[in-house]
Amino acid sequence: MTASLKHDISPDLCGKLAALYTYVYRKLIEANVQHTIAPLDEALSILRYQRETWSMLMEQLGKTKAAAAASKLDMPEPSARMEASISMQG
Repeated sequence: MTASLKHDISPDLCGKLAALYTYVYRKLIEANVQHTIAPLDEALSILRYQRETWSMLMEQLGKTKAAAAASKLDMPEPSARMEASISMQG
């Protein structure tokens, strides 16, 4: 994950994420070497939080892009004739 960071675009954010990823990596190594679950649980908790954060970000970005695209569509306003031709029956 660290290798995918683009430090030239956002150095501060990438620095923080790199530190977080290094911490998670160390916790995974600790769990492996000591054969303990606690460091593994901590690493997984952090990664789950990151996944949820990215998921929410992507959902919000999708909504924003969809709204921007919809505002650019050149569609006529609904008319009585259009509404009369639309049937809600199957």
